[in-house]
Amino acid sequence: MMKNHAIIFGYNEYARQIAHNVKDQFRSVRLYAQNESDLRSGQERGYEMARFDLGDEWDDITRDYDLEELLIFCALEDDAENVFVTISLRAAFSNVTIVSLAKNQESANKLKIAGANKVMPILQTTANVITEILEKPIVTELMHDILYERSKLEIAQIHIEEGFAIVGNRLHDVSWHEEYGVIILAVVDRELDTSFIFTSKGHNHKIDPDDLLVVIGYEHDIEAFKKAIRGEHE
Repeated sequence: MMKNHAIIFGYNEYARQIAHNVKDQFRSVRLYAQNESDLRSGQERGYEMARFDLGDEWDDITRDYDLEELLIFCALEDDAENVFVTISLRAAFSNVTIVSLAKNQESANKLKIAGANKVMPILQTTANVITEILEKPIVTELMHDILYERSKLEIAQIHIEEGFAIVGNRLHDVSWHEEYGVIILAVVDRELDTSFIFTSKGHNHKIDPDDLLVVIGYEHDIEAFKKAIRGEHE
């Protein structure tokens, strides 16, 4: 079931990125801040804001939302607080969908135990990636599957070698999904001191030997893609 409302716990760079880039996908998006300063800052920027503390019993959520139509993001900067809020929300709402951000694998494991339906590495929440996801219908469908864990999508890192078929192409020259069934998220450019380029900004990047491509897709499509760019045939 597609959700109609989103709430985001946290008022930091990642929380604002999520809010900005999903606002057109939901009827409403509300951010929850822990202090008055963040609350006022968010209101001044035009966000729908609310205040919370770690002892809340979430009465306003019960009052304001149909839980079946609600998606919750836990995006607090402090890992321990993120885990605590996830536990608290899960205890209060057994069936609500919770997506929590994790800085590392240890935090991810704790958040899963705490009751998060989906744990996303902070890297995946970067605005440029989310923008691309929301702008492309096929990627929107894939992201929806990831959030609701209905797919077996994988993220893979692929090293580009001299002689590969896509060397010399620019990112925007290749119809990644139509030709290969994968979505390219980013490129690590060795010539630019291993800079990480997200594809919504780096679409004009020329693929060179020793680049690293970060792609998302189903396992069989990723393996077929690897063979294709190496010049191998099924």
